[in-house]
Amino acid sequence: MIELRQRGATTLQIQDQVGMSPAMIERYCRFADKKAKGKAAVVALAERRKNAGL
Repeated sequence: MIELRQRGATTLQIQDQVGMSPAMIERYCRFADKKAKGKAAVVALAERRKNAGL
């Protein structure tokens, strides 16, 4: 389920494939989404620092 989310599938598309309710899919994917956003923020900050010569 998390892999489907990482590949860009919507909650409804995941629901069709795994048969869980949208609320449960959101619950299970919430932490994976949060982790991905955190990693993206760290990468973006490093890139900004690199471009600023820090």
